[in-house]
Amino acid sequence: AALENARGSVERLRSLVERLLVLARMETVEQPTSSSVLAQAIARVVGHVAPRRGVAFDISVPEDLRVALPADLTDVLIRDIVANAAAYTEQGSIRIRARRSAATRIELVVSDTGIGMTTDELGHAFDRFFRGSRARALAGGSGLGLAIARRILESHDGSIAIESAVDRGTTVTLRLPTT
Repeated sequence: AALENARGSVERLRSLVERLLVLARMETVEQPTSSSVLAQAIARVVGHVAPRRGVAFDISVPEDLRVALPADLTDVLIRDIVANAAAYTEQGSIRIRARRSAATRIELVVSDTGIGMTTDELGHAFDRFFRGSRARALAGGSGLGLAIARRILESHDGSIAIESAVDRGTTVTLRLPTT
C-alpha cells in the first residue's frame, strides 16, 4: 500500500512538473508556426481521456479543419479542456463541436453536464493553481489546465471563454487561428 501511495505521488509530481514546463516554454520560447488537423488532435486526446462510467463523448468535428498551432500544443490545449470535462462530469455527456466561424477562425466548443462553477469560481478559472471547492472534492488536478490553455491561445492569436452553472455543466469555447 505504501509503495502504491508513493507511486501515485510520483505520478502527480511528474504531471505537475510537465505542466509547469509547458507554461515556462510558452513564456520563454517563440513557438514555430505550423499547423495540425483538429479532428486528429481530438481523436488522440479522447483516446487517452477516460470519462466516468455512464459519461459519453458526442463528437462532431469536420475532418478538414486545420489549426495554426503546432500539433504538440494543439494536443495540450485540447487535453486540458477535455480532461477537465471528463473529471468533473459524473453523468451525462461531453459534447465536442467544431466549425469554421470566419475565414481565419475555427470555433471549438466543449460542453459537459458536470458540476459546473459558481460565478466567483468563474472569475478565477484562469488563475494558476486555482481549483473550486467542489472540483477539489471530486477529482485531483493541479489547477493549471485552463491557465495553460489560455496562454497557448493568447500566444497564437486565439481566445477562450467559459460559461458555467452549478450542477448544469460548463461550456468552453475556443477560438483558434486557422491556416
